[in-house]
Order: sequence, then structure tokens, then C-alpha cells
Amino acid sequence: MRKFLYITNIPTPYRQSRFNLLSRILKEHDISLEVLYMSQSEPNRSWVVGEDTFKYNYTVYKGIHPTIKGFFAHFNPGLLRRLMRPDYDIVVIGGMANPTLWLSPFFVQEHALKIMSIESNLDSSKRNSGIGAWIKYKLLKTAEVFQITGTRQDKYINHFYKDGGNIPRIVLPNLIESSLYVEKVANLRLNKCLVKKELNIDTNEKVWILPARLIKIKGILEFISCIKKEDDFHLYVLGEGELKDSITSYAKRNELSVTCIGYVSQEVMLKYYSIADSFVLPSWEDPSPLSPIEACASGLPLLVSDRIGNYEDVLSNGDNGYGFDISDSGSIRLAIEQMLNLSKEEYHNFSQNSKKRYMSTFSSEKCIREYVMNILELLNN
Repeated sequence: MRKFLYITNIPTPYRQSRFNLLSRILKEHDISLEVLYMSQSEPNRSWVVGEDTFKYNYTVYKGIHPTIKGFFAHFNPGLLRRLMRPDYDIVVIGGMANPTLWLSPFFVQEHALKIMSIESNLDSSKRNSGIGAWIKYKLLKTAEVFQITGTRQDKYINHFYKDGGNIPRIVLPNLIESSLYVEKVANLRLNKCLVKKELNIDTNEKVWILPARLIKIKGILEFISCIKKEDDFHLYVLGEGELKDSITSYAKRNELSVTCIGYVSQEVMLKYYSIADSFVLPSWEDPSPLSPIEACASGLPLLVSDRIGNYEDVLSNGDNGYGFDISDSGSIRLAIEQMLNLSKEEYHNFSQNSKKRYMSTFSSEKCIREYVMNILELLNN
């Protein structure tokens, strides 16, 4: 049996369904999956991942984990020693974001297919010139295959590694658990009025949701500054962060229908998706966010910043929502007004188009099967 190693930072709930599915499909081709984690968690993450959710082989390696100006600098000598064993055939290096990932390409055995996963885009990337760009170029040069989440990641590679156009690309979008955001949200929506009452929301209120950490790069204050008090919707901001008081006081001072709910569990988040009329994500930078994928799966029209890393993958402008430039208040306001002016028929079409986009681009079974077939083709060649 061949072996597939996948190096990434920490276990997360959203990765569990992807790795469980990947493990199952790889076994159909006589390949075993082993995930190498650099840490159990990181300071800005509060997820609890139950032991019973791991349906694949994995190891969490000990190491040194300093936080330097918000940068989680994992260094795992044990993981690097693991790569020196010649018992695997494929390895995915999950990015270039810390010392373990910087060093991993140089410890991979020569016979193994070396795949580098890229989720960053030029809007979210730091150090796009100088020594930082040179290091990225050197690391990108070590890859035999690039694994990308979408179109903007391809542009990122071409920017730093101009001769990398002939390196094969395989696509693996960030994926979500469809049973939650397709089936469960749809079932909750059948009792939309009851769910609204449970959440203390007026049954006649038009609900827009913005699930995000309340930090500057999410663009929340810039977005709500373009809302008018007479606008016919209520924006619910779901998440915690340093800007919570600023957002709340700005909304109160300007008499806006904006409420900061704070952190909510996944179960409660699904209820908000089920009652929402529109989804908002106004980020200044966001490498490859999951929330707009969740919104598509839930059948929500989107209002998203054109700086999110999967913008072209989740949005067809004027078809399932509207994009805007977060640096341009006029662009934000236009998108808000376009969404508010949708007729019931247009809104229904937007909703259906989001669902279709999810099924064609982000269906987990389809994406993982295509991903595995692409890897098998590369191995055979």
C-alpha cells in the first residue's frame, strides 16, 4: 500500500470532514493517508476537535511554538525527522507560513511526489518584494506540483515564481461539511419563523449576516459606515474581536440596525444561516475564507469584498450576489442598494444560483475524487 503524507498546522473541525473523506477515497486506490500536525491548537483558535472525529491516521508533533507579532512560528524537529523515513510516496506541504513548512521541502525523500499547497493570494500576502519575495521564490522552486484552492492562488505563484508556469497544478478548494450547510440548514429553514423567535428576531425582519472575527482586516467598520438607518435590513455580526465595542458604539451613535451577537456555536451559526436573507464579508484581506462557501451551500445571495481569495470561485457578480471594493465607499453603497432592490423573483434566482455554484465548485465528494484522480495521474506519469 502506498502512503500519502499531508503536513498542516492544527486540527480543525472543517478539516475533519475533508481528511476523513480523503482517507476513504484514497483507500479505494490502495493508498493510506497520514496527517502530520504541527500543534494541537493556536492562540487565536478556540476549536475543540473530538478524538472520535478522526477517521484517519495522524500525529500531533511536539515542537517550539512562539508567537511573533501574530505569527505562529511552529518548529517541529520530530516532524522533519519523520520526513526522512523512506516509507511514503506522496507528500503535501501545507504552505509556507512557518519554519517547519520552510524546512520540510528539504527533508522530503527524493522518490516522493512533492506537492506544495498554496492558499494565499496577492491581496492577503505580506512581503511581496525584497528578501521576503526571494524566500517565497526559493520555496516555490522546490515544488514538483502546486495544489491551489482557486484562480487567485495561480496568480500568486506566477508573481513570485515567473518560470513556474510549467509546474503542474491540481485544484483542491477549501471544503465544508455539506450535511450541515446543505441538508441541516434546509431543514431548519422549513421552520424559519420558529427559529427567528428562538433567536429573538422579528419574523418580518430582513436578516443579513456577517460571520467573522471582529478585527480590522475584516472591513466591518468600513462596511457599516455605508449603511443608512432607513435601509430595510438588520445586520447581525457573528463573532468576537477587538473591534466589538467600536462596532456597537458606531451603530448605536448612527441609529443603525446592526447588532454584534458575539461568538456563537456551530449549532447556533447554522440557525442564523437558515434565517438569513443575505451574506456579507467585507474583508480587506482573506486568503481563502470558508464562510462564503458556507453561504453558497446555504443558498444565500452574497455581498463580498473583491479582495477575498476565492472571490471568483464563490461569486458571479450579478448572478448570485454583488462584489465591491472595500476601499471605495461608493462601491460598497452601490452593492448594498443593488441587493436591497432585488425583486422576490431575482432574490430567488440568486439563492438558487448560489446553491448551483456550491454543487459545481465545492461539492466535497466531487472535489476530493477529482483531486485523487489528478494525483494518481501524476504518479503514473
